[in-house]
Amino acid sequence: MRYYIDEATPLELNEIRTRMYRAIPESSNGRYSLGELKPVDEVYRDFLSAGDSVAVMRYRGTIVGYIHFGRRREETYSSEETGHIFDIFVEKTHRKRGIATRLLDHALYRMYSQGYRKVSGNTFRGGPGWEILLKRGFRPVSVCLSIESQSNARRGVCDVSLGVPADLSMFSEDLLVFGAELMQDLSVNLSGLFYRLNAIIEKGATLLIAHRSDSPAGFLVYSVFEDLMTYDFLGYLDFVFVVNPFRRLGVAGSLLYESLRRLKGVQAREMFFEYDCDSYCHKWALSMGMKEFSVLLEKDLDVLR
Repeated sequence: MRYYIDEATPLELNEIRTRMYRAIPESSNGRYSLGELKPVDEVYRDFLSAGDSVAVMRYRGTIVGYIHFGRRREETYSSEETGHIFDIFVEKTHRKRGIATRLLDHALYRMYSQGYRKVSGNTFRGGPGWEILLKRGFRPVSVCLSIESQSNARRGVCDVSLGVPADLSMFSEDLLVFGAELMQDLSVNLSGLFYRLNAIIEKGATLLIAHRSDSPAGFLVYSVFEDLMTYDFLGYLDFVFVVNPFRRLGVAGSLLYESLRRLKGVQAREMFFEYDCDSYCHKWALSMGMKEFSVLLEKDLDVLR
């Protein structure tokens, strides 16, 4: 057999890390260029440190493709351990020969044997990885969108001010009444949600409170972080909620406008927002001018196909 799956040697792992680095412009759908990236040692500082695995496809002894997989990290609202496909790559001269699919199937069986019953992967819609994951039974579950801090977001029609964690209690009743579906989506109850939001704020996130006619109308929590790939600062919209009587009046837009204004002030160039596909928040983000960045897909491993 000319093609076969194998384990990489320690020396080959260093070579694969370099290949991953050089492939970032392609895997990011052109968002990044090599010239703006941090050095490879910084981008992949945690490479394989969390027990991840790398399987390679060899052709006559030479590596022509690889897959990087392991435990999914950075899950804000769920404690469930999920396997994750971090990267699949096949040399251009060996593509369209089923190599990526074989590597994916290998990783799925490996993660199933390790006890994972769900696996995820991020890719951009319509790309090569998108088609491979769909064919293997992955389904889109959430979408990550972004908007530039320089964007001409609508200013809105209400007052927005900085808040403190105690201000979240103003929205307890409204979240209980109107947030049942939201709680189900996040797999947490109200106290769990407040605990996590407080934890995010304690780590430096900003809480914005919107008022309309002297009544609390909604709130937004966002964080600022350094891009893993570059030295740029970015924003992340952790949570946004609008009280029912004030919905569709531009309250969320006012909160977004103020967060972008503040991000611009600290030279953060973009705000990211992630939510369930086809949810109201997803549609709201699109209406605010956010652009789709990537999609998270998942597959149950109870039955492998």
